[in-house]
Amino acid sequence: MVLRWYARLMSSIEPHENEPHENYWSWKRRFQRSVYQLLFIFVLYILSTGPMYWYCFSAYYLNGSEYIAKLYFPILRACEMSDVINDFFDWYIGLWIL
Repeated sequence: MVLRWYARLMSSIEPHENEPHENYWSWKRRFQRSVYQLLFIFVLYILSTGPMYWYCFSAYYLNGSEYIAKLYFPILRACEMSDVINDFFDWYIGLWIL
C-alpha cells in the first residue's frame, strides 16, 4: 500500500504529455522530488522500529549490534524528550510484539 502511494506520488511529478521534456528537470521539480524522497525514507525509518524492536532491545540491553543501537538512538532520544512521541512508539511497538 505504501509503495503504491509512493509510486503514484512520484508519477504525479513526471512530465505530462503537453509539457516539454527539458522542463522536467527544472530545479523546482528536482527539489520537490528530493523532498518527497526524503520524507518517504524518514517515514520508512520510523515505521521500521516495530519489526526491528527485538533487535533494538538486544542492541541496548543484551550487548547486541552496536550499529543498530546507533541507528535507532535518535528515536530513543526523542522518546526520552517527549511524552507524546514516547506514547506513539509505545503503541506502535505494542502492535508488533503481541
